[in-house]
Amino acid sequence: MTVRIRNRADTPLLVERINLPVESLRLYEQEGAGLLTNAVSLDRVAESEVNVRVEPGPPPGVTAQLVNDGRVDEGVFRRAFGSLFR
Repeated sequence: MTVRIRNRADTPLLVERINLPVESLRLYEQEGAGLLTNAVSLDRVAESEVNVRVEPGPPPGVTAQLVNDGRVDEGVFRRAFGSLFR
C-alpha cells in the first residue's frame, strides 16, 4: 500500500502513526510480489481541511489482478480521515 501525505497548510503537520480502515480498500495480487491495496493520498490544504483520495486501481505502474473489492463504502474511509485534521 502506498500512502502519500501532503501538507499544504501554513502550519506544521506532525504524523506519528496512521491507522487505515482497510475495509474500504480493494485487494490486488501482483504475480511474484504478493498482495497490495489501492494507493491513498491525504492532502491537508488548510488547518481544518483535508482531501482524501483512494486511487481507483492498484498503485501506479503496477500490474495486478483484482482479488476482492472493498467491504465498506469508500465514503466511510474519507470521513474517518477528514475528521483527524479538524
